[in-house]
Amino acid sequence: MTGNQSGTAATYLRLNSLVKLPGNPLKIGVWMYGDGKETWVRGYIRDASGERHPVDFTAENGQTWTGWKYIEAPISNDIARPVSFESIYLAQPTVSKQKAGTVYFDKLQAVYKTSYEEPIFTDVSNENVNKDEIKYLVDRGFINGYTDGSFKPTNALTRSHAAVLLARALKLDTTNVKNPGFKDVPTSHPYYKEIAAIVNAGIMSGKDSSSFDPESKLTRAQMAKILVEAYDLTGTTTSKFKDVSKEQWYYDYVHTLAANNITTGYEDNTYKPGVAVSRVHFSLFLYRAMTK
Repeated sequence: MTGNQSGTAATYLRLNSLVKLPGNPLKIGVWMYGDGKETWVRGYIRDASGERHPVDFTAENGQTWTGWKYIEAPISNDIARPVSFESIYLAQPTVSKQKAGTVYFDKLQAVYKTSYEEPIFTDVSNENVNKDEIKYLVDRGFINGYTDGSFKPTNALTRSHAAVLLARALKLDTTNVKNPGFKDVPTSHPYYKEIAAIVNAGIMSGKDSSSFDPESKLTRAQMAKILVEAYDLTGTTTSKFKDVSKEQWYYDYVHTLAANNITTGYEDNTYKPGVAVSRVHFSLFLYRAMTK
């Protein structure tokens, strides 16, 4: 970032030439891959006479997410049309928060309808029945998409990613965590802190005393256990899943989820406990547990 006399640090992305926005645009939208450094995302436009005006894509310190997110900057009705887009920049007035970082921008566009809604991911359309639940988690920084702008909703969730999602959702302290001693999760592992925090909280455990198996797929039975443990869920219901017998270790966990309306199972009255949980299904169940 570069500084100025006021102490504010800023870095600018200037276009080679002004981009004219015909008609009467209400907002400017852009996809941003954030780095969570709490910057203020702003831009400059020019009005019909060439006068410069700032626009805000976020509030001050508002860039708190990591990954792709669609953001918009309103254009005041007092600004004479037609307008032209000049630049976008990141600002940070607080010296202690002025840090180096890397962000990306894509798909700059003018928005003309108040009802316009940009899909949150390239593979999660506005008609997706689980869109609102995914957006709830994304907006709060609990789950992210991929660098190509996709969410990959049908991909299986790994145990390490489940630990990260829950650690974020539960706002667990990941500083100075006690090392759980897993040989496959060294302190250099990218999710070491989140895995250690979730294990120390008693929500997840290793496959054995020395292994967490971070890259294995989380099963629906395992998901039931960790959600019940994470949110202290109670209650039960009469057996409704023909593939979940009382002899199974996950019987109580699955039926506690059902009692709390977090899962309804499949149409054939099965729960499929051994099936890997997809990213979209885990998002849906986590949303229900958080908002019940």
